[in-house]
Amino acid sequence: MCYFSGCVTYLLLKKYRQIKISKMKQVGMWCLTLTCALATVFLKYDWNRGRGPPGQWLKIPLVFIDRIMWSFCVGWTVFACSTNRGGVVRRFLSWSAFVPLSRLCFGIYIVHVPFFFIKSNIARERIFYSHFSLVSTGVWMFQNPACCSEM
Repeated sequence: MCYFSGCVTYLLLKKYRQIKISKMKQVGMWCLTLTCALATVFLKYDWNRGRGPPGQWLKIPLVFIDRIMWSFCVGWTVFACSTNRGGVVRRFLSWSAFVPLSRLCFGIYIVHVPFFFIKSNIARERIFYSHFSLVSTGVWMFQNPACCSEM
C-alpha cells in the first residue's frame, strides 16, 4: 500500500507542482495529516500493549485503514515539502545535520539485505528461531553495516 501511495505522490507531484492551493486548504491538509498521523499511532496503543480491539469486527478495518492513513500523511508531507508549502516542517527536514544521517541510513538500506542473506546462507547448522535470536539478528543486521560504514 505504501509503495503504491508513493507512486501516486510522485505522479501528483509531477502533474500538480505549480498548482495554486489556498492557505486555508493547506492548513486543512496539515490538520488532516496531523489528525491521521496521531490516529495511526494512538488507535493501536492498546493493541500494541497486548489488549486487542474491543470488538472482533474492528480488527480488519483498523489494520487496513491504519496503513492508508499513514501513507496519506507521508504523501502530503512529501508533496508539501517538495512544492515549498512545508514551512517549519520543510525547514526541519532539510536541516543540514540530517545529511550524514540520511547517507548512513541509505547505506544500511542498501547493505542489510545482502548481509542478512549471506549470514543465513553460510550457516552450517539450522537456525533456531526464538525471540532472542530474532531480536539479536535484527540488531546485528542494522548495527553491523552502520559500523562498517563509519570506517
